Amino acid sequence: MVILVIYAFRQGAPPGAALGFIYGLLEDLYTGRLLGLNALTKMITGYVVGLSTDSLNQDNLLVAGLLAFLATLGQGGLNLLVGHLAGWHYPWLDGYGRVIFPMAVYNGSLALLGYSFYKGRGGK
Repeated sequence: MVILVIYAFRQGAPPGAALGFIYGLLEDLYTGRLLGLNALTKMITGYVVGLSTDSLNQDNLLVAGLLAFLATLGQGGLNLLVGHLAGWHYPWLDGYGRVIFPMAVYNGSLALLGYSFYKGRGGK
C-alpha cells in the first residue's frame, strides 16, 4: 500500500489505478479468496490518491504519511463493503479496530520513512 500511495501521489490517477490493480490482483492470487476484491479496491485507492497529485504539496513528508494513513482506512473500508456485498461477512468494528486502523498507522509511519528516502534520493 505504501508503494502504491507514493507512486500514485507522484504519477497521477491513471498510473496509480494501474499499479493498484496489478498489486491487488497479485494479492488476490496469493490469498486465493474473492478473486478481484483487492484488485478492485486497490485500483480505486490508487486512482483516488492519484487525483491529489496537483492539489497537495508533494514536498511535504507529512502529506505522504497522511495519504497512506487515509488510503489504508479507505481501502480497508472498501474491502469490507465489497466483501460484504459478495457474501463475505466480517464484523465492521472488529475489522477496523483490530486490523485496518493498526495497519493504517503502520502504513502512514512507513510512508513517512519511504517518502523521505525517495525524496532524499532525488525522486521527481
